[in-house]
Parts: sequence; C-alpha cells; structure tokens
Amino acid sequence: MELRLETLVVPTDLSDVGDAAIDVAFRLAADHGARVVLLHVVESGPTPNPLYAHYFPTPGPEDVERASKAVEEALRERVPAVLRERVPHETHVVLGEPAEEIVRAAEERAASLVVLARSRRSALARLASRSVAERVAERAPCSVLLVR
Repeated sequence: MELRLETLVVPTDLSDVGDAAIDVAFRLAADHGARVVLLHVVESGPTPNPLYAHYFPTPGPEDVERASKAVEEALRERVPAVLRERVPHETHVVLGEPAEEIVRAAEERAASLVVLARSRRSALARLASRSVAERVAERAPCSVLLVR
C-alpha cells in the first residue's frame, strides 16, 4: 500500500511540546510534495453562569483580530527556515474545542495525515480524561501520526 501525502494538518498549542510535530510534518511534506496546514485552536472557555457576576471583560472584534494576527505570526515563525520556500503552507487560527476543531480542519481540507504532538501525562490525568491526541486519533477522517 502506497502512502500518498497531499495535505498535512498540524495543530500546535504554541508550546515546545506542541511544536514538536512541526519539524516532522514539514520534512514529510518536503519528501512527498505535500502542503502543510498549521492550526492553532483557541480553546473557548466555559459558558458563563448567568447567576453569578462576571468580572472578565468581553473582548471586542478588534481584540480578537489583533490576537489572531499575533498567533498567525507565531505560527509562521515556527516553520523551519530551510523548508519555508520548499513546502507550501498556510496558517489558521480557530476558536473552539481543540479535538473537534482539529478533526473539522482535517475533514474540510481532505487531509491525508494529521501530525500531532503528544505530551506525557500522568496516570491520574489519563484516568481522568482522554487527551486531545487520543480523541483526534479516534475521530479523524485520516491517519494520525503522534510525535513525542
């Protein structure tokens, strides 16, 4: 079975652990003539309870736009310089639940592969809830490569 890579979706939380997959994805893309979609999901917080006062200001459209541009710039800076010109790539910032948005991005872009960093979690954390990587691997419409 031949592995055809055309589009790689690479989510990152902009941490060192989250960025581990970027190098791997760009090298795979360069070897296979694929394009890379760098994705950052801004996790939407819980819905405020109307019974309690809220002391957090709601960001306006300008704030959201400014933050989105800053995150997109941070994503672009993470592209390996040696591969920047060789590998077609794009950046996207979305708001939502990370696993859902990663799966949605893979579906919408007909991804061949999701390349995702997997952080080490304690046994207690693993018992309490499944990781984003596990949920993506379970629901993605394509193969998922987990990078440590």
